[in-house]
Amino acid sequence: MKHDWRSAPLSEADRAMLTYAEKLTVSPSSMTLDDLDGLRVHFSEEQALDIVTIASLFNFIDRVADALGVELDPMMKQMAESAPDGEALTEVAAPMRAHSKGVTAKGTG
Repeated sequence: MKHDWRSAPLSEADRAMLTYAEKLTVSPSSMTLDDLDGLRVHFSEEQALDIVTIASLFNFIDRVADALGVELDPMMKQMAESAPDGEALTEVAAPMRAHSKGVTAKGTG
């Protein structure tokens, strides 16, 4: 699921939540009321608010960490490296994004 949630055996509600969170993460300025209504089909107003808030907070924290060049502390890095399918966790988001743009992030080069 970590690599492709679309091929995972998920409920329609989970798919709606992940579709919403992905769009909010990748292209937040393109969000519309229809996107929120897609959540409301499967979730209560309170649950939809939780989904929006949690996805937004994770995006906010990730962007702040990226902007400051925050890296995983040694203990977290070791946990990430030893986790099953941990290959995606061994780097923090900033180095991964910088690498995809051909830029070296602080502390990675």
